[in-house]
Amino acid sequence: MDIEIYRKQYDFEMEQRNGLASAINIPIVALTIVGGALSSLLLKFKFTDSWFSHLFLSSSVACTALIVVSVYYLSKSFIGYVYDKIAPSSYLADYYQQLYDWNLSQNSDQNESKRQTDIDFENYMKKSLSEASEANGNNNLKRGNYLHGATATAVLAFIFLMVSSAFYVYQKANSKEPIHQVQIAGVELTNCEENNMTEENKTTTSTPKQSSQDALPSKKPEGPGNWQFRGNFELNVNKAEKISPTPKEKK
Repeated sequence: MDIEIYRKQYDFEMEQRNGLASAINIPIVALTIVGGALSSLLLKFKFTDSWFSHLFLSSSVACTALIVVSVYYLSKSFIGYVYDKIAPSSYLADYYQQLYDWNLSQNSDQNESKRQTDIDFENYMKKSLSEASEANGNNNLKRGNYLHGATATAVLAFIFLMVSSAFYVYQKANSKEPIHQVQIAGVELTNCEENNMTEENKTTTSTPKQSSQDALPSKKPEGPGNWQFRGNFELNVNKAEKISPTPKEKK
């Protein structure tokens, strides 16, 4: 089989990994918005012992549960995956020379040794690319499924947020503003003045002053094994140490 097929598959899985790492930003942003909006509704909603408050609380609890599930899926799609990559070029060049020296020790003809070395090295590359593609493909498949689950649960959480928002808006639209009575401290009012003050406060409401300060945001020689790394950081740990050329014993 042509080695280009192995190489293209290897490149595809590495690109797929980078795509999954970028796609995780979408559910993270969605969950941040949903969580912030739900917190604001829970703090501002006026709870009473009524079916209306119970329905609002039920939808809010369902939204919270979906957010937790989505965060779990996100963590599973990003943590604990080890990817394989072929050895660096310098290691490959050293291994090729080791193969050539070994084949030359088995056959004194240089042309034949060169031809056999090319065959052995190509077979090694096919094996390395195949193993790395299979390992990386399995990782990408698992990560893709978890990422899909995180996105789906984030959408459901948004739906329940809309339900909670409807209850909050309805309560806000039908609630009556409280009437406040203002009394100046340190000044004694007559009964007539107090009655007038009370009558005026029934028709007018006081508005609190806005703060002026804004809130602050805050046998043959074996080739080097594939290297492994987690996420975007390389561990520089290869599966096999470099093996010095050892001539095969002739029988």
